[in-house]
Amino acid sequence: MRVDKLNRLRATLDALLEGFPFPERLPSDPVSVLRQYSDPSDQEVAGLIASCLALGRAASIRAKSEAVLREMGPSPGRFVRSFHPVRDRKRFDGWVHRWYKARDIVCLLWLVRQTLEKHGSLQQCFLHGCRGGESRDIGEAIGRFVEEIRSGTIEPVYPGGARSGHWRSLLPSPGSGSACKRINLYLRWMVRPDDGIDVGTWQGVSPAMLVIPIDIHTSRIARHLELTSRKSPGWAMAMEVTRVLRRLDPADPVKYDFLLCHLGMIGRCPWDRDLAACPGCRHWGRCLLPKKRRTAGSGSGSRSMYKKKSGP
Repeated sequence: MRVDKLNRLRATLDALLEGFPFPERLPSDPVSVLRQYSDPSDQEVAGLIASCLALGRAASIRAKSEAVLREMGPSPGRFVRSFHPVRDRKRFDGWVHRWYKARDIVCLLWLVRQTLEKHGSLQQCFLHGCRGGESRDIGEAIGRFVEEIRSGTIEPVYPGGARSGHWRSLLPSPGSGSACKRINLYLRWMVRPDDGIDVGTWQGVSPAMLVIPIDIHTSRIARHLELTSRKSPGWAMAMEVTRVLRRLDPADPVKYDFLLCHLGMIGRCPWDRDLAACPGCRHWGRCLLPKKRRTAGSGSGSRSMYKKKSGP
């Protein structure tokens, strides 16, 4: 991307950041689940659960995450350190989220307990896999983190060591080509300094190393803004988008993630320029969306949470 276009993109995104109603959007985002806790040990456990379940509609993710956390009591960190799958599994009977069942959550909690016993915290487990931070995009560190958690025994959950269930997919790895949206989302929450959205509980990882969490919303907006030429969300797309964002802000490339995701969630940026929605946007004259224009009222994106005089 040319320097002049980068400068234009930075100006547009920074203006959007300045005017975006973050407090209004926070309750609809899964990050609000871990912001209910103040203790770092509770935040990192609650954050891992919420991020592992970050599939589908935001309201459903919040509801299913909170259902698990309610059974864990006021301190998820303390609960998981004494958790035993045989004794405690009935707490989660009947819980379902998409293809995940109660046994998958029980397995995750059991693996987290073993990880905490070995490393002391999830942060220390991740830092153990960073190996001095030699991997700038932390893809290798994510892979080690995931494998370290997965390496615990699952015998009490699956007698005989049966590898049935979907528990492994709760923790995807970039080695499989996955965009690892959920792990990258978790890292964003834990690593970026507390800005009212992310909590900044982990101090040992630089925000500069983070990779953007790619989902259906961010991938679409990223293609609009020509941050990527790829059509299929995956690790390659996540890295391509992140490389451009690092040129905008080398120290904090994923600071735009919440904005880009929620612009897609609310339909503020349509699939193409939309005469019914876009004229109310103050960036209409310098928009980076495709030049194709739909007829007024066509397609998605005609809804706006902004008034025309102040829309982004």
